[in-house]
Amino acid sequence: MVWRIRARAARVVVGVLASALALGLVACGDNGSSSSSSGSTGGGGQKHVNVAFLAQSLANTYNTSTAKGIEDEAARSGASVKVFDAQLKAERQFSQCQDAIASQQYQALVVLAVDATIKPCLESAIKAGIKVVTTDFPVGQDYTTTEPQIPGQSGAVFDPAATRGRWILDLIDQACADTRPCEVVFLAGVLADPYNKAIIDVIKQGVAGSSDIKLDAVEQAFYDKNLGYRVTQDLLQAHPGLDVIASASDPMTVGAEQAVKQRGLEGKVKLLGGGASSESFKAIPAGRWFGTYVTLPYDEGMYSARVAIGAARGNDKPQGISPIEKRGVPPVVTQRNFAQVKAKLPKAQW
Repeated sequence: MVWRIRARAARVVVGVLASALALGLVACGDNGSSSSSSGSTGGGGQKHVNVAFLAQSLANTYNTSTAKGIEDEAARSGASVKVFDAQLKAERQFSQCQDAIASQQYQALVVLAVDATIKPCLESAIKAGIKVVTTDFPVGQDYTTTEPQIPGQSGAVFDPAATRGRWILDLIDQACADTRPCEVVFLAGVLADPYNKAIIDVIKQGVAGSSDIKLDAVEQAFYDKNLGYRVTQDLLQAHPGLDVIASASDPMTVGAEQAVKQRGLEGKVKLLGGGASSESFKAIPAGRWFGTYVTLPYDEGMYSARVAIGAARGNDKPQGISPIEKRGVPPVVTQRNFAQVKAKLPKAQW
């Protein structure tokens, strides 16, 4: 995931601010920002770099994991980080971006955008000589590439929507292998989100090429556990022959699992998550979920900070990075390869 107006209301499992606190990312000040510093001088005598991380929401464990990756990389590099919490408000994030530029304190911005309306401010930052790296989702119209899409942008760190769509298709195909014909529903984050729409298009095109798999419905649940539960209740009622519930994000699968259990359908309806969160790391080996695809928010933060700090120090060659490729971890996880993934990823990153 939003993966995103990219209403990322979307991606949040509200109420996990404790995770942010545990990571030392407590929002403070009038602009809802937090800060951490690795010192006042750059490592090895290099130019000191101040990085601003514009986060979607520090109530979201995905964001706090990304922030931890940024802060750890900054500490290793002798840089400083200030984290701004947009609280899922696009206008707030835009204002924070403007404030960061006006302050003339930052040489680099790492941005986990609430939605694409942040683009004009990022363009202004680039014109002001600030290095810009986007993470988790693109700020642009091409959902097939990791390459930076804003002229002058230093980096982009994420896995494209088209790629994630293919991972979900792979999971669906595996889950349906022993059930033909196979009825499937998909829980999307936000249907109006272009990133989500790109994922859905890939899934629909893939299923259309199969005579054995039927996509009964696509519904949005805003990446939320409680909405995942309620939407799944309705889907199970409307589609009593349902075989597989696929999802764009693990929190929605948690809610779907509750609805499946409530109807006594454990083991009859297979569950597919998205993101390889701590929930999936428990559910897949236990046989409760069939599988999930992998996202790496900590690595996204780490590589984003590395590119941003390097660019600010003069190594400004635009980079598009896939964290999955860098880590070398299988992007799709089921019981069959869980041990292999666990060896490369000892614990979930969010």
